Amino acid sequence: MISRPPSFACLLCAAVFLGVAQAAPAPDGVQAGTACREALGQAFPAQDPVAALPEACRRVGPVALGMHQQDVVDALGKPDATRHGGARPDTVFVYLYPRGLNERLARHPRPAGSLAHGALAMRFRGDRVVNVIAFGPHGELPGFGLKGLALGTDVGAVLQAIGGQPLWNASRDYVQFATMPLGLEVDPDTSAVVGLDIAATKQDLDHFSLPPLRLDKDGRSGLVRGIH
Repeated sequence: MISRPPSFACLLCAAVFLGVAQAAPAPDGVQAGTACREALGQAFPAQDPVAALPEACRRVGPVALGMHQQDVVDALGKPDATRHGGARPDTVFVYLYPRGLNERLARHPRPAGSLAHGALAMRFRGDRVVNVIAFGPHGELPGFGLKGLALGTDVGAVLQAIGGQPLWNASRDYVQFATMPLGLEVDPDTSAVVGLDIAATKQDLDHFSLPPLRLDKDGRSGLVRGIH
């Protein structure tokens, strides 16, 4: 069995979602049609031993695999957290949703147990995006889905539509495929897709997860005043 990516575990540790995500507008066609689902349904029977994502599945909202780092900043603004790799010269951006979350926490700190947030993360190698993760704790991250495969969709319907040989982890809250660089994070209570994980290659998919995020707490009250 595959293991669950640790990135999602740290995001699911909180309880109450802070409002509806204020995502950047999705490009034309992201919410329309079933282009990605149909493309996957055609790709899986081909059984390519070194599968690549179909073109229709390489963009999550305004972020696409292969984009330059500056193009991402132009589209989304400055990230809430940045990490730099040690052994490999990779850079990771993390954007928190709803946008402006840290500014609101700075003005009105909250107990750690009352926080939950969506996140968009990407890894760059050689200045280009090689991984994208989109996560909404209740399947809510408007504008950040794949064509025909939006967050909140029932995972059973997705798997029936695309075929392939899904590989579940032991807790059945994460599913991926033998060669296709696509992973789905699933709420086991509702069977809704709450996270999407795409990558340039299967190896990239298997070796990337969200970095741990630090809670900046007030020294006296213990309330959270930022997430970095």
